[in-house]
Amino acid sequence: SDQITAGTVGPLQVVGGSVSASLGAVMLALTTRRLFQLMAETAADREHSRLQFTHRMLTTASVLGRWQVTLWIVVLGLGTSLWSVASRSVGQHAPSVLLGSIAMFLLTSMIGQHPMPRRVLSGMALGALLALAYWERPTNLVLSFVAIAVISVCRHSVLPPLIAGLVATHLAALAANTVLVGRAVPPYFTGGRVGWHDEYLEAMAANLISPGRGLLLFSPFLAGAALLALPSRR
Repeated sequence: SDQITAGTVGPLQVVGGSVSASLGAVMLALTTRRLFQLMAETAADREHSRLQFTHRMLTTASVLGRWQVTLWIVVLGLGTSLWSVASRSVGQHAPSVLLGSIAMFLLTSMIGQHPMPRRVLSGMALGALLALAYWERPTNLVLSFVAIAVISVCRHSVLPPLIAGLVATHLAALAANTVLVGRAVPPYFTGGRVGWHDEYLEAMAANLISPGRGLLLFSPFLAGAALLALPSRR
């Protein structure tokens, strides 16, 4: 508890952050491969005119063969701030990426025409990971909402074990917080820290385009994600 309060970073924390960030890139690459598989599964059910881009991507993946996951690991690690910033220590970012990436892999593995077997255990594991990701970094609450929405639509039978794992892990975290830091919900997780203030727009711009930590500068390909919102003919 003293180390938690002091927030010290030693060699073990640095190595742990590097390992967590590396494993996070691996899990994100495996999630990418699963997404390509889902695209292939649904290709037959869509109009061909809307799938030209999908077919090109699937062809590229097949050409890459066994090297595709390795390539995606390198792209995810070096094309984002994952290995340059998040890997520096076991603070919030590296474990957050690792927990979130494993959760996304489980989520994508439970949907589609060939879902992961043992859905009850998988659902409970997903719920536990989402809860742990929240307590590692509260903004991961967004990931929880997305996962619950996807499961509710695509695999609603997995929803009860997911909720059970989510609630059980949150209760365990509340108990651990009480023992380690003396309160169930630390100040960092209180909602009062979020709200409108005079520097809100400046802070938003800093997080998106500043040279120091701008998301669109460190991960410029994310700007292209806006194109996905355009009509398919465009």
